Amino acid sequence: MINVNGREIETDAEGYLQTLDDWSEDVASFLAERDELTLGDEHWQVLRWIREYYSEYGTAPNLRIMSKTIGDS
Repeated sequence: MINVNGREIETDAEGYLQTLDDWSEDVASFLAERDELTLGDEHWQVLRWIREYYSEYGTAPNLRIMSKTIGDS
């Protein structure tokens, strides 16, 4: 379980979110900071694109699709 902005969010034993709807940019920032990572503009571009893709197709994009689409941006 993690606490982000006073909100308890369930995670599994490996730290992954139990419920996809719990994802937010605040949660992503919290998880990145916990792992000692800094998310820059390019990271957010990829994260937002993956979220939009998943919302539209119900699955994560494969690497080929991701490379082709984001590479064209």
